Amino acid sequence: MQDWKPLPAFLAVARHGSLRAAAVAIDSTHATLRRQIEALEAGLRVQLFRRGGDGLHLTAAGRALLPQALEAEALLLKGFNAVQGLDREATGRVRLSADPMTAHYLLAPVLAEFCKLYPDIHIDQMLPASGPKGRGLTWIGYGAEPSLMAMIANSPFPEAKIRHSIPDPQMHLHMARAGAGMTFLASWVQKEFPELQRVPGTELNQERSTWLLLHGDLRRVLRVRLLVDYLHAALQERRVDFIGP
Repeated sequence: MQDWKPLPAFLAVARHGSLRAAAVAIDSTHATLRRQIEALEAGLRVQLFRRGGDGLHLTAAGRALLPQALEAEALLLKGFNAVQGLDREATGRVRLSADPMTAHYLLAPVLAEFCKLYPDIHIDQMLPASGPKGRGLTWIGYGAEPSLMAMIANSPFPEAKIRHSIPDPQMHLHMARAGAGMTFLASWVQKEFPELQRVPGTELNQERSTWLLLHGDLRRVLRVRLLVDYLHAALQERRVDFIGP
């Protein structure tokens, strides 16, 4: 029978990305957490974390275990906090906002997996009316947005003609694939559409980031935390697609 006691150590390391930070969070020690993780991995006969330059990251096996560990934790917390009236049911509706291209091509497969794991959590996806503005030999333009105009001015092609004003980044993707010109797109797009190539002489712009944000009042709502933790783990697995090798 698998010992369940290392699960808090597993969850702490998954949340904080290092043994030391996890130990501080749960008032334990680095050595104790290491022994518990090693015991859990030995019992399951899998590797749950891999070490990177910025800490520990879940492996595929760790990602598979994470939702089950969270459910086990939630059941315990539900018993401990029943009188507090906290919303800890893995049911209900979660509203998720994302720009269209990120939602369609990056999040869709992740959300599909999440929905299979949690059939009683329903996701309302809110797509903004327009994506972020920018301009992109011929540049395909987003509009007169100052920061992206500065990116063009500071690029190797500041004199390239700017044509069109298209606020939808997904349309930029399709036009670039059709050869209509250059544009600014998220770095992960190239893996999804290998026919798109970074223009020679350019460098990866890391001034913009992808954030997972939730309201402070929702931190202890189980269905929200399950979704945020699952998205975080899935996007960490694809970290190299965002920042390049």
